[in-house]
Amino acid sequence: MTTGGTLTVMSPVRANVTLEAATLMRDIVRDYGRTFTDADLALTKGSMIKSRAREFETLEAKVHLLGTIGDNGLPADVVARENATLAALDKATVQKVAKAYLDTDRMIIVVVGDAASQAKRLEALGYGAPVMVPPLR
Repeated sequence: MTTGGTLTVMSPVRANVTLEAATLMRDIVRDYGRTFTDADLALTKGSMIKSRAREFETLEAKVHLLGTIGDNGLPADVVARENATLAALDKATVQKVAKAYLDTDRMIIVVVGDAASQAKRLEALGYGAPVMVPPLR
């Protein structure tokens, strides 16, 4: 199976709102593409551009980038290509990708916490009974 990658969403929550937080997270992911706006696109692009610029500020970061390019056989202009892709990104593309890859029916939710008080409640999410993983020793 080919995937588009991994999406990780995490947040600390109080035990007594675990179900509500998981439900909200699921709904946000489910509705992401449909509710994504031009303002969201502008904010995302601006944030990513600033973040990318900071990624290469130090000599160590630049050496790491060169290592990544060499280790993965990437073209020397990979950063310029990524920047061009980001610049060309539009709302319709984000919505299309979200629809294709953000499938909440196939989502795996990992909850760490008080199983005694929360596991039964989490069944209301509609993913079946929680699978308990024994603690590592």
